[in-house]
Amino acid sequence: MSMDKIREEQDRLRTKTIKVRTRCPRCQKNTVLEVSRAGYELWRGGLFIQRAFPDLTPDQRELLLTGYDAKCWDLDYAEDD
Repeated sequence: MSMDKIREEQDRLRTKTIKVRTRCPRCQKNTVLEVSRAGYELWRGGLFIQRAFPDLTPDQRELLLTGYDAKCWDLDYAEDD
């Protein structure tokens, strides 16, 4: 494969997005996140989620990792004051 073809494929993957569906294990709420295909493939391949998705918020990354939405995460895991 030529370098031009490789660059074209890299550009295609960078701009292409996929929709990832999650379901919160606590409230059963379904959520759909649109993320880059390249980031998703890197993450699924073993790259740390923070590096694969630097543009996502911590809450969005948690949603991908565990399915927990921010409200339920806080209810279950927030430290008592």
